[in-house]
Amino acid sequence: RSDTAMIMHISADRSRVDVISIPRDTVVDIPSCTSSDGSTVEESEGQFNTAFANGAGTGSDKKAVTAGVACTIKTVERLTNIRIDEFMVVDFTGFEKMVDSLGGVPMYVEEDVSDDKADLYLDKGCNTLNGAQALGYARARYSLGDGSDISRIGRQQQLVAAMMRTAKSKNLLTDMTSLYGFATSALETLTVSEGLGGVDKLAGLA
Repeated sequence: RSDTAMIMHISADRSRVDVISIPRDTVVDIPSCTSSDGSTVEESEGQFNTAFANGAGTGSDKKAVTAGVACTIKTVERLTNIRIDEFMVVDFTGFEKMVDSLGGVPMYVEEDVSDDKADLYLDKGCNTLNGAQALGYARARYSLGDGSDISRIGRQQQLVAAMMRTAKSKNLLTDMTSLYGFATSALETLTVSEGLGGVDKLAGLA
């Protein structure tokens, strides 16, 4: 099942980006869709991230991920009446590599963290998170805040914002050599739709 889902709108004039998260445990109407093995999964009501599982089935390859995305998009469009044009799926390994390629991400942690499930151990205060730590921070739930998925979403959005600030501070978005290197490494671990499926497209968007 998908761990995190965000809808991103990039304005046509590229002046702003708006992002909202959909809590994975939200109970929604899930449309019927085709699973990666070709079978049809009937319409149902369930937790939002069930839609991805319906499409992916028992597979874990690109075909399964793409089928999971297709079912998720149908669910999002029914839930929000927003058309989804493109998609990007980041797996755990890809997320770690993206953070490490930035040289880590600075984050202020509001409390000491000792979370065996997330394999995350941090001191309160300013930390520079490496890829593994950033992944643990994005996934940690019960050991931080009130233990809800809603509070975890807030931390995830802060982490994504910190990654963007780090990229800007390193001139990654204006140094074309570095930008293309980052986009190339990212594409090795991402599953993306056709409209984003090239280094030139990702770099141009950045």
